[in-house]
Amino acid sequence: MTIKMHFWEHLLNVSCCIFISTLFFGAVVLAKADQLEELAVKPPPLTAYYRTGVTPDGWVWADEKWSGDNAPYAEIRSRIDSQMCGGAGKVQALLNFQAVAASRPHDPEAQFGYAYAAWKIHESVNNLAKILDVLEDSLDRLESVPSPHTYDFVRLRFLIQSALMPKPEMLSVGKRLLDKDPNDLEVKYRFASLLMTVPDGAREKALALPVIDQLIKAEPADPNPYYLRGLVYIDSCNKNNNTYTKPDVDAAETAFNKYIELAPANDYWKPGVQQVIDGLERIKANGYKLPDIPQHDSDK
Repeated sequence: MTIKMHFWEHLLNVSCCIFISTLFFGAVVLAKADQLEELAVKPPPLTAYYRTGVTPDGWVWADEKWSGDNAPYAEIRSRIDSQMCGGAGKVQALLNFQAVAASRPHDPEAQFGYAYAAWKIHESVNNLAKILDVLEDSLDRLESVPSPHTYDFVRLRFLIQSALMPKPEMLSVGKRLLDKDPNDLEVKYRFASLLMTVPDGAREKALALPVIDQLIKAEPADPNPYYLRGLVYIDSCNKNNNTYTKPDVDAAETAFNKYIELAPANDYWKPGVQQVIDGLERIKANGYKLPDIPQHDSDK
């Protein structure tokens, strides 16, 4: 999955059903059924000293030079990519890396292996609550070991943290990563998502569209960029006097319909996206305005 690349901030229902989202975890969950219940109880959490940049030096990792030896991390990444390219054995591989991380809590390479395995498996998991727990635990562990100052370590931290706890401050990290590898689609997707977290960031949201179009061109069968595209146009809707512009509503609906077409039948977010489409249809039927929400007697 691209786990909850957006967390629905609110979903207006009944007479108007449309959401405006804040990127929380990553666009949609491409949910396929792996049994994450097999995962062992997660190791005791470690104290994270960089958590979400809340301390004055909390973004040091974002600006640090990649002066360390990246070879061990590139090798771990390649090995996990090979182990998890098939359908079988993913959970067991994650369990193995989790056990190594628990036995070597201060080893950056051990924590990197566990976190990267968790990141890779999240794309094919249906148990959202369990994988969120695992990813949060793996991020804690990345944050709690000394940084090796390597590209792959920072890249992984960026991917997981921008999915779980997106903040505009992370845009500079994404740009550095894309400067190094402009064809990194995972980083590019997260970067586009982060552009949409800037408060009142009309310019940033406009910049997200060409990035999203690059993702669609690179992988036209991937539903996730269409989901992002729909969110850009929903956010661009003119909400003055509850009026939405026809081009934005139509573009958002087209993008969300494409997402519905491409997403697997058991996709976790598909029902919610369909509700958004239904809400857009209500807005169109009401002259591109939000229908009045019926009042209950208690509200009068």
